[in-house]
Amino acid sequence: MTEQEWLSDTPPEEWLLTDQALKFAYSVTSNRKLRLFAVACGYLIQHLLADERSCLAIVTAERHAEGLATDEDLATTEHNLLDLAKGEQRVGDMNWVRSAAANIATADVVLAADQSLWYSMAHFGADDDTLYLAGLRLRWTMLRDIVGNPFRPVTPERSWLTATMVSLATAIYNERAFDRLPILADALEDAGCTNEEILNHCRQPGEHVRGCWVVDLVLNKN
Repeated sequence: MTEQEWLSDTPPEEWLLTDQALKFAYSVTSNRKLRLFAVACGYLIQHLLADERSCLAIVTAERHAEGLATDEDLATTEHNLLDLAKGEQRVGDMNWVRSAAANIATADVVLAADQSLWYSMAHFGADDDTLYLAGLRLRWTMLRDIVGNPFRPVTPERSWLTATMVSLATAIYNERAFDRLPILADALEDAGCTNEEILNHCRQPGEHVRGCWVVDLVLNKN
């Protein structure tokens, strides 16, 4: 994939349908970011997760990405949900979402990202081509929000990373307050940041999720 292709807001349908962007992301980003992408897909179907154990699986996967849950916690959550789904011996919405949540919590982070992408398609109606493509485009946006531009990685200036800046970014991250990203952009600009990629990303409308590359940059997360 070229830089121009990666930055395109309107990728060809064949890229979306073959999941080319996610395959490319495997080679250029961290396991943490792939896990957070899986979690972001999981939150899209959160309204279907009537069983609190399915919700817990997504939360555990997110905590694991942040180093707050162990591999054993992740494996236990995954196995419990899969065993529960098998034990019911039926195919239905509840089993389906339990399997989706279990996949997001799988130990294999690449599989988690891949499977969560497709499981969450039901949110957009997998049988409706227009909705299906809209869902894939949303995931394209979320993935690029997390990964950034791998062709031109940005290194922040130390002068930008004031205590106020880090505090603002921490609040955005912890509270998922992505509506404050334009405020972060203003603060970065006041601190001397002239990087248009950073400033534009914070100010542009669109989907932002935990793992957003600009917030991660300020917080020194990768």
